[in-house]
Amino acid sequence: MPHILDALFHPAAAAVIGASTDPDKIGGRPIHFTKLRGFAGRLYPVNARASEVQGLPAYPDLASIGEPIDCAVISVPAPAVAGALEQCADAGVKVAAVFSAGFAEMGADGAAAQARVVDIARAGGVRVLGPNCMGAFCVSSNWYGTFTTSFDHYGGNGWSKRGSISIASQSGAIGVQMQILLRDRGLGLSKWVTAGNQSDIDIAECIAYLAQDSESQTIVTYMEGCADGGRLIEALEAARTAGKPVIMLKVGRSDVGAKAAVSHTASLAGSDEVFDAVLRQCGVYRPRNLPDLVDVAAAAEQGRYPAGSDVGVVTTSGGAGVLSADDASALGLTLPPTPEAAQASFRAAVPMAATGNPIDTAAAGMTDMEAMTSFIEISLRDGGFSSIVMFLAHLGLAPERFDILLPRLISLRKTYPDPIVAIVVLAPTEIRDALMEAGYIVYEDPSQAVRGIAALVGFAASRNKRQIEPGTATAAPLPKDGSESEAKRALAEAGVPVAQERIAISAEQSVAHAEALGLPVVLKTASAGIMHKTEMGGVMLDLGTVGAVAEGYGELAARASAIVPADDAARVSVSPMVRGGVETIIGVQRDPTFGPMVMFGIGGIFAEIYRDVAFRAAPISHEVAHEMIREIKGFPILDGARGRARCDIDAIADALVSVASYAETHRDAIDSIDINPFIVLPEGEGAVAVDALIVTNPEFG
Repeated sequence: MPHILDALFHPAAAAVIGASTDPDKIGGRPIHFTKLRGFAGRLYPVNARASEVQGLPAYPDLASIGEPIDCAVISVPAPAVAGALEQCADAGVKVAAVFSAGFAEMGADGAAAQARVVDIARAGGVRVLGPNCMGAFCVSSNWYGTFTTSFDHYGGNGWSKRGSISIASQSGAIGVQMQILLRDRGLGLSKWVTAGNQSDIDIAECIAYLAQDSESQTIVTYMEGCADGGRLIEALEAARTAGKPVIMLKVGRSDVGAKAAVSHTASLAGSDEVFDAVLRQCGVYRPRNLPDLVDVAAAAEQGRYPAGSDVGVVTTSGGAGVLSADDASALGLTLPPTPEAAQASFRAAVPMAATGNPIDTAAAGMTDMEAMTSFIEISLRDGGFSSIVMFLAHLGLAPERFDILLPRLISLRKTYPDPIVAIVVLAPTEIRDALMEAGYIVYEDPSQAVRGIAALVGFAASRNKRQIEPGTATAAPLPKDGSESEAKRALAEAGVPVAQERIAISAEQSVAHAEALGLPVVLKTASAGIMHKTEMGGVMLDLGTVGAVAEGYGELAARASAIVPADDAARVSVSPMVRGGVETIIGVQRDPTFGPMVMFGIGGIFAEIYRDVAFRAAPISHEVAHEMIREIKGFPILDGARGRARCDIDAIADALVSVASYAETHRDAIDSIDINPFIVLPEGEGAVAVDALIVTNPEFG
């Protein structure tokens, strides 16, 4: 079944409402570009004051055309947009791209006007791109429903060649900048779309379309904000499962929408951290800036991915080798030793070469093209590397040498096509393009090359990652009140291991419970009205005698009575003292955009100070849980650093999956969950939640 956005990119018939006879004006540019590129469809200018526009018959309105229109571009003043959309509705237009500004970007009055025109469009079955957008174009169909001036570059030859990269940008100007940078890098485009105010068609819908579009293999996006996190995740997941890398430049820090930080999780969750976690979860590469975006797009455009995270570095410079090795290590790549047979071959070619990894040709690589060819061939044939970075310095600017090397590079790539190979070389555009055509990724900086390969490794790893664990749905109910005891009961039913506890309402009862559970014990105020016990002295640890328990009960009840009613203050929990292990924190925060976000980090009373946490959108799989655990800086503590016992990491993963499933089951009812500390014992001994808090949404019925 055709997708509605096919009408935006492959219209059989298109109209421009507000078409100008001047090809330099906003309303004239789509006509001019589309004619110039040889659009095969039918193109109709709509201009009530002209009988002809740029050599085409003009029509006073859409109704006068007398045939169905797939896509209409609207380039009229804001007050006239409503009438133009009414025309579109009456004429059965499928998609309208509204260039006109003066809507939600202008404030409350503009937002109200935007809502009115969108209502008109929806009532008539018209999908709207924009308003305040720069439209869209498709290289294969030669439909250019945009007013960008980038095509005027180079004497009117600023067109993007046909390729497999597609751009979806919320900002028109940034979308154009992406198009220019990719074009000037020699990379081809398939489709380009800008969403503007996203009144109807948003970036998520564009990504979802491109994920199923056979002409688009790499998706490059720019996003400022997201109104529907669930739809964005679905779109990104569609791209991931289709094997199409997404490179998203996400900017801006919106208000996370959290109320007062009544839990540790709320204070640790920031909007940008949440967005970053979602992108990582969906296998999206988040570049630091536009050059980084283009570098990774250049790597992904090849459509090939490394078999592993190992990389070989072949260089004419020891310094470039060290730089590449440092970058590789920082990005999680490995530089395995070169096989002995390959090292012997390298030494036979250049006795003074460094043959480990990095592999340094020394000065011979810059002057002796026979030796350089040998090094490259040995690396490809015998190195066994999944990826290779070749630093050729400025050889590309020395035609007397590179004219010898270039045909050999092209031939070697045909013979040894398997490794991913990034060539770092300063060279004219025609040499760069020839190398890219041969299947090399071309950069000018070793750090760019390593970063591009690392991104490809990330894309490859995300393709087969299971995001959600089948069969983990839980029927565990919500807690009956805000007490720790109720939170523990609910979490235990959800599959989270929790410490035993008994509630005492007198000193005598606390002693009896302590003797039954076994000394030493922990006493905590169990009042439902006291969320954070540590701050008011509501926790007493390691009480080893019945006298200490009785005395401790009295002190806790007295402290609590200054905060809550006497009957509530009398409630004190008694639990066995858990010795050893590592204190971690597991939590959930309901994000206004993405819903429940699961958190893991090093816990204890300093959790908010360390802020060493990882987030993912619920629900999650065990694979994702393990990814979270290994992501935090404190992971070596859990993994047995400095002679410590290795912790039961599988127990953490089990708990994270259970908490995520529980949060997803009650996604609208739970504001936050805190399990702090969640004490992780040595491997094979499990883990236990010794404190828990569940805050429910007061607006949930």
